[in-house]
Amino acid sequence: MSRSEEFKTLTPCRLSKIIASDEIHVDCESQVYNAVLVWVEYDPPARQQYFKMLLEAVSVFFVVVCFSIMSFVGLLFIRGCFEAIAAH
Repeated sequence: MSRSEEFKTLTPCRLSKIIASDEIHVDCESQVYNAVLVWVEYDPPARQQYFKMLLEAVSVFFVVVCFSIMSFVGLLFIRGCFEAIAAH
């Protein structure tokens, strides 16, 4: 959705309500964070002033947890690769 033209033309208040909603369905809150970045990057001079407000609507706790899990999984994958190389 964040790639659609309709999303990029949302007002800051409407976007804030959407991303703060408990009804939003995403795999990871980092997707919401990335959507905010897409929205701001569509018109940076006009939208940078809303970035802080929008970030306050993103659940930072879930972003941190999601990035931590992704990092841990990545480390496990890398460790597995090194162990496989060492076994040869």
